[in-house]
Amino acid sequence: MGSPLMGQSPPSKVDYAAYALSHSGAVEKGSQVFSDAAKGLCATCHTVDGSGAKVGPDLSSIGDKFSRNDLIRSILEPSATVAVGFGATVIETTDGDGLVGVIRAATDETLRLMGVDGNVRTVATKAIAKREESTVSLMPEGLHATLNLEEFADLIAYLESLKTPSGQDLGLGTPADIPVSASSLTLTALFPPDVKFRNPTWMGFVPGSENRTALVLEQAGKLWIVEEGRSRLFLDLTEIVRRGGATGLLACSFHPDFVENRRHYLKYQIVEEGVISTIIEERRFTKDGSKDSGDPPRRLLKIRGVTQDHNGGSLGFGPDGYLYVGMGDTGPQEDPQGHGQDMGLLLGKIIRIDVDRTEARKEYAIPEDNPFRLQEGIRPEIWALGFREPWRLSWDRETGDLWVGDVGQNRYEEVAIVSKGENHGWNVYEGHHTHSDRYRNEDGSQYVAP
Repeated sequence: MGSPLMGQSPPSKVDYAAYALSHSGAVEKGSQVFSDAAKGLCATCHTVDGSGAKVGPDLSSIGDKFSRNDLIRSILEPSATVAVGFGATVIETTDGDGLVGVIRAATDETLRLMGVDGNVRTVATKAIAKREESTVSLMPEGLHATLNLEEFADLIAYLESLKTPSGQDLGLGTPADIPVSASSLTLTALFPPDVKFRNPTWMGFVPGSENRTALVLEQAGKLWIVEEGRSRLFLDLTEIVRRGGATGLLACSFHPDFVENRRHYLKYQIVEEGVISTIIEERRFTKDGSKDSGDPPRRLLKIRGVTQDHNGGSLGFGPDGYLYVGMGDTGPQEDPQGHGQDMGLLLGKIIRIDVDRTEARKEYAIPEDNPFRLQEGIRPEIWALGFREPWRLSWDRETGDLWVGDVGQNRYEEVAIVSKGENHGWNVYEGHHTHSDRYRNEDGSQYVAP
């Protein structure tokens, strides 16, 4: 089974996948394959010690995050799902040089790219003639062909074994054991089998609809109305929405007075001159709720990012009637510029604005009780800070508490209850654990644990 017989065709991707799924593989042998530069080349681009010092993602806990099937696919089809934070950026300089790599740091003056060789190159921003974010993985196609079937299964077994050590202290609030629920749960299909969506990112029932009409968002920029088991296209933004990685049409929220004013709010990403920005805009339904009004959208915010990742995935109206936006640090990995702690930026923050008023030449107003509204050098929209990728927001219906799901760096994901003015620690902390001291406040201010 290791090699094709004379005259037989080499194994196909299907053969590799089938073999790895039906054979457990040997972890120790897989470790040797991982480190063998002549075979897998894995160790050239990936670390397994938590350092993340190479161009590819650190794999020290990959076995906790991905199933065997996902690990197999990631090698056989590396560009099918590029790891968030490791998308390639393609640079063309004014001198005609071409560079490809993962962004390691970016300022207004320079951009630092790490190539597959591990070398970091610094390019002056003014010397960049063209910049594009690629959807093609830096991991080349066909690496599996350097391995026979047994070696491939061994490599998968080794990757599957890379997990956070059992018993490791995850911090207060993290249970060591989660008990089985005493009650059972029954799931009921909302839509018939023939109603399908491609990469749906959000779904919500349209307020005031007696027949539970649903609005469904697709990452590529399409909004669908689902009513009485049938779906129809409501709005198509595919010509303007940047899709790929953690970008695209990510979130929607209905105004608290939607039944009267028909206003709803979208969050998505666009690309302008190679730079990705997050857009928050207001649109309207027609009075009967059957379609988009066709009126020009009202753009509330345009937040310039650094890479194609960590744009935050949610927005919503709190019990106070104000619009909250979860905004990520936009990368690069590890947040090397300290966006989460930089109070002059909206990156890595929970933002809170009043969409029913305008002021100071903005399409919104700042609520009077926003915690930093009158402080010099601080963006007044900030409600809370210290987030990496606040993906979902939710309010407790009984207490009004704001719950935030924040995506971690390598080892920890976290859920936090967030209050006004709090600093939730990124990138000083990841979860309960110290991540970096570079941007630690020297004034002794407190970081709120998840």
